[in-house]
Amino acid sequence: MIRSAEEMAKQLINIYERTHKKFLLSQDDFKAIAGKERLKDAYLWSVDEQLREDGYLLFDLRPENGTIGVIRIKTVKKWMRIDDIDDYIPGDWEEED
Repeated sequence: MIRSAEEMAKQLINIYERTHKKFLLSQDDFKAIAGKERLKDAYLWSVDEQLREDGYLLFDLRPENGTIGVIRIKTVKKWMRIDDIDDYIPGDWEEED
């Protein structure tokens, strides 16, 4: 059965709620749950959009390590913010050609 983006988002939320943890799925596992042979970027964007409506984020790490992750937005809000970015901005930098 092929899952719509909305159905896939619900399934991913179900996994999160069962485990109570952020998680990673291999690309193949993600495709199996989605019922798809291929993953198109547009499908992932649609799943992410659906997840965001319910307070979750999908992050695509396929290029780096072949995985796709899910995390709650409120978890991200707990991450440290860099308030004084002036310490990290080069004082004397020139534009490159």
